[in-house]
Amino acid sequence: MSRYDSQMILPEIGETGQARLKRARLLVIGAGGLGSTLLPMLVGAGVGHIHIMDDDVIEEDNLHRQTLYSMEDIGRNKAIVAVSRLKNLNPDVSLKAHPVSAQADTVASVMEELYATSGGEGYLAVLDAADNFATTYMLSDFCQCMTYPFISASAIHWMGYAAIFCAEVPSYRAVFPDIGQNVQDCRTAGVLGPVVGLIGMLQAQLCLSHILGVIPSPAGQLYRWDAKTMRMSSFSFRNAQEPDKVWPFLSLKQLRDDDVVIDVRSVGEEPTISHKNLYPVPLDHLIRLKNVDVPKDKRVVLCCQSGLRAARAAVLLYQQGYKSLALLAVKHQ
Repeated sequence: MSRYDSQMILPEIGETGQARLKRARLLVIGAGGLGSTLLPMLVGAGVGHIHIMDDDVIEEDNLHRQTLYSMEDIGRNKAIVAVSRLKNLNPDVSLKAHPVSAQADTVASVMEELYATSGGEGYLAVLDAADNFATTYMLSDFCQCMTYPFISASAIHWMGYAAIFCAEVPSYRAVFPDIGQNVQDCRTAGVLGPVVGLIGMLQAQLCLSHILGVIPSPAGQLYRWDAKTMRMSSFSFRNAQEPDKVWPFLSLKQLRDDDVVIDVRSVGEEPTISHKNLYPVPLDHLIRLKNVDVPKDKRVVLCCQSGLRAARAAVLLYQQGYKSLALLAVKHQ
């Protein structure tokens, strides 16, 4: 009896669908709450090739929602432990850990590797389980440029969402063109374990449905779950327009020598960065300034810890006539 018999009974799968799953190649960014739920589902279903990227380590306060791990794993890298666990779940799946930060260059390198081993055939996509907005925007920009499906999810408080962006449908930026000024994360705002688990399951189902070519396609539809009301809602964004202005998130490696870098963090915030054209201007001071004395013919990179203050600063400079702007989230380097 095959391990896949129960799902192959479904007319949408069968031998043809199972072969599609086996040929699929995925890069999953994040092996935390969302990742530790969706990864066993994808591996169990027989998705053939999965690479996992996460530079974070397991901490005790992760365990209430990151149930792929145990107390003995505290202090170990999530991607490495996840691969070890998942190989025991399904040895037929090719798994590889990348214990590095998700940046444009590291993501591009892994996707190039996955494409090269595919022979140009099969499904190839990026799954965003990092659950931080700076990484989400960066990944969406990358997938939009490369026309890869981008399957993103997020969970916080009592609610969460999941959706497939890019490729044949609009990008994440088309749906969320303005970076929210009140973005929070699980550490500061809290989240209930089952909420993360359910959203991770939803993300896995979207991925499997897309690989299998289920009709109607789930791409271009955002699904939202509210655990307090126990209600699922959704809306289509297939006609969303891509924004005219895009302020990309950069990595430190992408800084150019002629960039002007404005650090809008408060004095003393770590880690420090170095650049020959670095201007430390805390955001509250920048707000009070009517004009910023930096050249408008250079690319201006605004940086802070998460990217939120940098985004607010970008709005101010854009209103002052600065057109070439970019953002840098220091804590995600």
